[in-house]
Amino acid sequence: NPRAIRAYQKSGFRIIEDLPEHELHEGKKEDCYLMEYRYDDNATNVKAMKYLIEHYFDNFKVDSIEIIGSGYDSVA
Repeated sequence: NPRAIRAYQKSGFRIIEDLPEHELHEGKKEDCYLMEYRYDDNATNVKAMKYLIEHYFDNFKVDSIEIIGSGYDSVA
């Protein structure tokens, strides 16, 4: 979803890896991106991050967000 990707990038996420044909969606392999958000680099984007989580969480049918690590190396 290009619109969602732009919204994430505007909020401070960046694409760190392209994952070609990574997900199966409606019987078709789809490309995905691995994205990261570094809180220390984006402290001013906390409100935007909260908005994204609140408004896009249901659209992606995500059951949970897992935080791995702490500080600089955290991922969700």
